[in-house]
Amino acid sequence: MARFEIKTLEDISLLRESSELECKQASGIDGKGAIPKDMWETYSAFANTDGGTIILGLKEKRGQMPTSLHAR
Repeated sequence: MARFEIKTLEDISLLRESSELECKQASGIDGKGAIPKDMWETYSAFANTDGGTIILGLKEKRGQMPTSLHAR
């Protein structure tokens, strides 16, 4: 698995979900944040393969990652 250090929002914009990277919005029902139930499926899949990274608080939209903190 390739290592990628995220330092800026621009770094995030370069990412794409893959077999080693999954993004979950994690906003919760009331918008106060919660671990999504489907995160555990991803966690299990990564644990049973070569691993991966789960980023909570981001959601890929139309193949693009957000480039600002206020992107929806």
